[in-house]
Amino acid sequence: NTAPLARVTYPLNGQEFDLPADRVVSFLADASDGVGLERLEWILDGQPAGENLVPPYSLAWSAAAGEHTLAVRAMDLAGNISVSAPVQFRVKR
Repeated sequence: NTAPLARVTYPLNGQEFDLPADRVVSFLADASDGVGLERLEWILDGQPAGENLVPPYSLAWSAAAGEHTLAVRAMDLAGNISVSAPVQFRVKR
């Protein structure tokens, strides 16, 4: 069995946001697998932040100031798991 492919497509690595306190950022990801995906989990700063069971893979996040790391973990129907390369981004107020 082959693990699924997953990657964060937005934000871009190294991206900076200059946002007001109430601003929401929509995270985007791509994932694929030959068997089929069970779910995609969002991991923000090492903690679970949400999940999608079907595409499109997106998550609305209430922006918090600081440096952040975002990744996604994809699980396929055969039980294989993969984690994307992390994306680093910064939110300035």
